[in-house]
Amino acid sequence: MEKGYQTNRILDVRGWHCPWVLLKAKSLLKQMKPGEILEVLSTDPEVGENFRAVLKTGGDRIVLIERVSGYFRLFIQRESPGRTDAAAGKRGGG
Repeated sequence: MEKGYQTNRILDVRGWHCPWVLLKAKSLLKQMKPGEILEVLSTDPEVGENFRAVLKTGGDRIVLIERVSGYFRLFIQRESPGRTDAAAGKRGGG
């Protein structure tokens, strides 16, 4: 992967639409360890916007969204150890 993110799991939901994409991704994230990366492949044009809205209240975060011919790749990091909701809302934090 050219961006240097090591993904731990890949969720291919191309052809699915929200809320199913969000529900499946949140379910997988709950099974992952803090700091791990979930790569989501989606054709839903609103996937980035929808994930931003859902993830803003928790510690999980989008580290990269990129458009690949015909679909989007999202890299979502599971809440890091020691990271709180307050820390997740701060800009410039990790």
